[in-house]
Amino acid sequence: KIVLKGLANSLNIRGVLHRYGGDDHKAIEDTKRGLEISDEVQLGQLGRHLKGNQALASLYLGWLSDAIDSFSGLLEECRQLGYRRDEALTLINLGHAYQLLGDYDEAKSNIRRGVYLSRKTGLRRFVADGQITLGYVYLAEGQLERAAQVIQEGLRIADSIPSQYLSIHATLALARVRLKSGRPEKAKTALMQANDALERSEEADMWWGLSMGHSIKARALNALARK
Repeated sequence: KIVLKGLANSLNIRGVLHRYGGDDHKAIEDTKRGLEISDEVQLGQLGRHLKGNQALASLYLGWLSDAIDSFSGLLEECRQLGYRRDEALTLINLGHAYQLLGDYDEAKSNIRRGVYLSRKTGLRRFVADGQITLGYVYLAEGQLERAAQVIQEGLRIADSIPSQYLSIHATLALARVRLKSGRPEKAKTALMQANDALERSEEADMWWGLSMGHSIKARALNALARK
């Protein structure tokens, strides 16, 4: 069992690395193999992590129904077992899935519950993640001031942890909020934030940050060129 657990854990880590590198199909393959091992020897928490990471990869591939089904099943499992930590993270991720689906009320409900549990249990990383995710919901709704407020809080917490991943995530989210306003001074701020995120993404070898950063930078430059 120890050998199998080690193999499943390696597959989970490799799946996460593939996801950070932007290869969600390979992430799905690795987590699926890890889950097969987990189901065979009943690995508990590692099995839940594999399910969560597989659902995230499905989410980023745009398989929203699969992701919501997976997160919902995982959420029920966490609640039955009384694992508040895993419940909090799953709620935030489920909220993100509903946001991409366009169900903003359901998204906010899940994310806020996840942030509440995270604060209650002292999980600052999850609080930061939840606030950034909530900011994307407000952004989608056109509530730019509220979006900026919650993302700023997420960035402050991420920087204090510190979490390079979440800091880059929050910086890019803020840049998108600035661009959405359509104001020249905000486009300048967005350009600065995109450049900052690009520099840090390159240092951390985060493919998704580089991709998103270049996209936002191009949009900011186009916005400034039109003024």
